Amino acid sequence: MPMRRADRWVLIAATAAFALLCVWTHRGQFRAAERVLPIATVENAPIERGGYLININVADAEAFETLPGIGEVLAERILDYRAENGPFPSVEALDAVEGIGEGKLEDIRPFITAE
Repeated sequence: MPMRRADRWVLIAATAAFALLCVWTHRGQFRAAERVLPIATVENAPIERGGYLININVADAEAFETLPGIGEVLAERILDYRAENGPFPSVEALDAVEGIGEGKLEDIRPFITAE
């Protein structure tokens, strides 16, 4: 027995309603994943200085690369140094990493912490 035209429209409408219901109930799963950097929020940190500090003892390469003058190679050096020598006791200890001198340290100092 062939399907009547009205029956087809009912089937199409029911399928569309089911699809919309599925999308609506699972809408949170379709959002882009948010990347949370390992940062330490700093109370009253000025926005022009970033509003937060990156903890150099837990940051990954991606976090280091957000700092001015730190690229992929230097970020890997920092991670390697930290893996070999343990956590940095202070921000100033970061200058022991090859490629980070006083100038670069001064550029990134407002954006980092060692906790």
